[in-house]
Amino acid sequence: MGSFEIIIDNNDKRLYIIIEIKMEDFKKLFIIGLSISFLTGNLFAQSKPFWKKLKYGFEYKGGICWGGNYLKSAQSSKCITSLDSWYGINSIEGSVFFPQSNDKYIKVGFDYGWANLSNIAGVPDKIMESPYEWYYLLYTASDEWQIRKYSINIERITKSYISFGLEIAYSEGKTTEFLYMSDIQEYNWTLFESALVTRKCFGGGAFIKFQWQRRLTNNIHINPFVITKISAVSEISNNVPWPYSREGILKIHYSGIYAGMNLTFGDY
Repeated sequence: MGSFEIIIDNNDKRLYIIIEIKMEDFKKLFIIGLSISFLTGNLFAQSKPFWKKLKYGFEYKGGICWGGNYLKSAQSSKCITSLDSWYGINSIEGSVFFPQSNDKYIKVGFDYGWANLSNIAGVPDKIMESPYEWYYLLYTASDEWQIRKYSINIERITKSYISFGLEIAYSEGKTTEFLYMSDIQEYNWTLFESALVTRKCFGGGAFIKFQWQRRLTNNIHINPFVITKISAVSEISNNVPWPYSREGILKIHYSGIYAGMNLTFGDY
């Protein structure tokens, strides 16, 4: 390490301090200085706020779902392979990605789905004897249905092409239902009343997603994907205005195959 000297000159009464540093020692001091600067920089650097670590997404997907006993075509056979046993549904989703370690995220999505169907089996007809035992009641429904689905999807995202998720779903099936009356002897049915009925359903399921990430910019990715899903909801209540409302009869299946596109925004 160089030399350090203190010299006192008695003639002019001055104090001289001489510091001699060799070139190799200067290099060592420079490296030590860089190391200290790097360590203190890391020590005092502030981590990003939590909201800046989040990523956000928007996606659209369309699916082909098994209709079950209610949303299949009215002319469908009972064979699951028949095209009439399936129906189409569309949905959009907004999502937030919560970071975990090693580039893993928990994605929480809020999904809205819709399907407008016609010529489907719907709620089956049912003939019932009236409380007064002198006429019959016939419950029947239109073959046109509006399906609305609201769900929360929770998905674990990694760098892999495959991810797994769960969904919790609330759905509404809307159609016009009719009440007919007939005397016991002649079965001449007369429309007594009709009403727009909403059958509310609740349930959920699980899915597997296969996706391919494509970078558009440093902060935007576009991800085409395919999903296979097993999911269903069952009726929990309805607003049928007549007695014998047949609660709990509707079941909507969302099991099927979906394809879509996801846009993701955030730091990578």
